[in-house]
Order: sequence, then C-alpha cells, then structure tokens
Amino acid sequence: MSLISLITCCSGKLGNVVLQKLLKIPEVKVNAVLTDRSSKEILDKVAELGIPSFVGNPRNNNFENKIKRTDILLSANYFFILPDSIVSLADRMAVNIHGSLLPKYMGRTPNTWVIINDEVKTGITVHEIISEVDSGDIICQEEISVVNKDTAGTLTEKMMERYPLIAEKFFFILLKEI
Repeated sequence: MSLISLITCCSGKLGNVVLQKLLKIPEVKVNAVLTDRSSKEILDKVAELGIPSFVGNPRNNNFENKIKRTDILLSANYFFILPDSIVSLADRMAVNIHGSLLPKYMGRTPNTWVIINDEVKTGITVHEIISEVDSGDIICQEEISVVNKDTAGTLTEKMMERYPLIAEKFFFILLKEI
C-alpha cells in the first residue's frame, strides 16, 4: 500500500537513477513525471508503467492544470526551474536534490565549480524548494570526497551512485514522521 503520492521532476541520467529508485520504494507511488524530451530512458519507463508524463518547460505549458495534487514533489537534476504553480501542487513538501553541499555552489554545473576551486569535498543536498533557487531549508546532505584526479565528469559518476541513495534516505526520514 502506498503511503506517499509523488510527482517527480527529473532529467538525464541522474534524474533517471533517482526515478528508478523511487519506483522500487513500496510506500511511494509516482503519480506523474515532469521531464524533457531528451530524457528518453525516463520517458520510456513511465510510458511502460502507464505513469503520466509532462514534457517541456513547465513555465510555458500549464502543466498544473493537468496534474493532480500530491503529497510530495521531488526534483532531481530537472532541467527547468519550477514555477510556484507546480511547487504548490505538493500538499506536504516540495524538495530538490542538488549536486553540492549547499549553500555552496547553488545553480547549474556545481561540479565544474568544485573542480575549478580545488575543493576537497563536495556532496549532495536534499532541500525544500522555495522561490529562490537552491535556497530552501536543508533536509539532509551527504559528503563526497574530491581527489586530485577528479573531473566534473568523475564527480557526476560518483553522484550517480549516491543520488538514488539520498532520495531513499529522504523518504525513510519522511516515513518515520507519518
């Protein structure tokens, strides 16, 4: 039995690994997925499962008129900034999984900046979505070590392993509160 209804906003490989993990959590029911047209693996999976998908920039498509309310909205590597009309569809909480230890490296391409600035650690943050990008309350974080041979690409590979785990951790935290 599903305890938590979910809208997932996800793009690319990082978004796909999170979606795959969420689909395996018995207490979570993915009711809709927002993505982009280049995320073929995501689109194929949700079509196979009969989950409604919404493709494109949500600021231009009035998706909020077509999507049912949900308990949680979770964004993972989503290529678009969510308008308040989408965020407000979440009755309990809207969260984003961001590829840095916020508040450092808000916005796009944080791994590039981690390398440019010779950081020794980076990480992943789950935070609440508010109108200011990557600025909501932090729910949980996980550190990732940066070694001399790392590139933005190798950091992304490390994050591919950890993104689904921190998504699962977030839901375990949430389920304890129910």
